[in-house]
Parts: sequence; structure tokens; C-alpha cells
Amino acid sequence: MGSRYHSIMNLDIRYHHPLYQYAMMQRNEGYKKIIYHYTNVDSFFHILNSMSLKVSDFEKSDDLNEANIANVDRIGDVRTLISLEKYIREKCSYLSFVQDGNIGLDELEGTNHPRMWSQYAQRGYGVCLALDEDSFFNINAEKLKSKFYKFESVLYEYRNGASVSIDAPYAEGRDESLIKQYYQELFFKKHIDWKEENEKRLFGIDLPEFLSIYGALEFVCLGPKFLKDETLMIKLLDFLTDSSSQYYGYLVPQSFADITPYDYGYFSDGALAASEIDRRLRRWERYKKYLDDWCKDDT
Repeated sequence: MGSRYHSIMNLDIRYHHPLYQYAMMQRNEGYKKIIYHYTNVDSFFHILNSMSLKVSDFEKSDDLNEANIANVDRIGDVRTLISLEKYIREKCSYLSFVQDGNIGLDELEGTNHPRMWSQYAQRGYGVCLALDEDSFFNINAEKLKSKFYKFESVLYEYRNGASVSIDAPYAEGRDESLIKQYYQELFFKKHIDWKEENEKRLFGIDLPEFLSIYGALEFVCLGPKFLKDETLMIKLLDFLTDSSSQYYGYLVPQSFADITPYDYGYFSDGALAASEIDRRLRRWERYKKYLDDWCKDDT
């Protein structure tokens, strides 16, 4: 997507397939593990300006049963429950991603989730960010190295809550050790009604507020209503062509895919998005420098 790929792929915006297709080829051949993050329009532009994702606390979760300590089979002292709930509110956070998956013998790409587009991406006005999983953790290794964190797939079951017993006598200052011991039961189990999300979650204690995606972002899939909104597109093009931005040139038309409803859900296509963004860029003379800069050969 950025200039580092130009010489490798020998791409030209006008005549070749977009880098989005290259990313998909890498994924399909097993070179990359792509994880997907759905978000709304406002959050997307904040992400663009910082090239980072903000972690979430459990108070903001859509699932009312998230981290619900009351669902633990047995807690010997109510003070343990109260203390754990307070610790989770103050110390624990997470980031949610979608994985590629399968339905029977058919592959399910992470962008092909109509419910996710509706629920987390503003009914199709938002976006889905596709990240290279290994790059994401390499980039944030220094921030995470002293933290307790886990990155695992969520297990979906009919039974809510943690099937564990915490029946030892209450002891002050025990919360962190209990979280570390029972993190899977408390934070990586959800009711089966959520299973289609195919979630892979980053959970941790005292995580940094923001984690970088600069260098890990493979492409951005724009919602089906995003490309049709002139105001949103101008805002996006203004960002892409802002030469004062430290991220200038990192995202290019080939960095974007669009999403179209079809008989198997949503079909994503990078070529269509790239050509549409390119067409819009060329409508304004003020973007000529951007296109000239982008099309220059690397030396």
C-alpha cells in the first residue's frame, strides 16, 4: 500500500491490479494472517490521523454479559466479587478483531459479515480495517512487553459465564492473580448467539490506551454507503493528499476496497474502490501533485 511496495510490485495506479489484491493473495497463500476491525466513520478518521486503535473497556461492550463476575459458578465471599468487578472496570481492557473463517466448505472472508457492517460500522457508512496480525504485534512489542495480555479466539457456548469456582476466603490484593488465573473463562467465552462474529480478542491488564497500526494496515474496506457519500469521500481524499501529514503516501487508492451485497453476503473488491478513488482524485487540480508524487518510480 505505501511507497515501500512500489518497486517490489512495479505497480502503476492506472494499469494494474490494486495492492489490496496483493494482500489477499498473500493471505490466501498463507503468508499473512489478516485480522479485521470494524469501526464507524468518526472513529475511522481519528484512526487515520493517529494510525492507532484505542482499546475498549468492558463498560462499552455490546454484550451485557461481558466480564460478568456474577455468572461465576461460585464465589465464596461477596467481597471477592465486588473487588473483582471494580478491578476489571479500572484495569482491564480489550480490542476485538474478526478472523477469516469457514462455513462448511466455503471460506468466509473477514469483510463478509453483513451483521458486523450494520452493528459496528454504522449500517454501512463505516469501514473495516484489515491488519497483518504479526506486524501489529511486532510494531507494538515495546508497549506490550511489560503487560499481561492474551490474544486468543473467543469460545462460543450456550452457557453464559465462567464455569469456575472462586471459593477461597477473601484476601485483599488478590484481584490481579485471579484475573491471570481465570482470564479464559472470564474474557474469552461468549454466548453462542455471538458466534458469527468469529472474534479474536486482545485482552490485557493496564494496556496502553492506544496501539499503533502504522506498518500493519494492509487495506481499508469502505462500507457500501461510504463511497456514495460525497462529503465522506472529500474528507478521505483531503487526508490522502495532505503532504504535511506524517503518514502522507502510506495510503493510496490501491489501499482501499469496496463492499457490495451479493448472493453470498458481501463481496469485497479492491479494483473497484481504487478506480473510484482515482477517478475522484483526478477531478480536482489540487490533487495533481499527490498523483505525480505517488506515480513516481522509487529510486
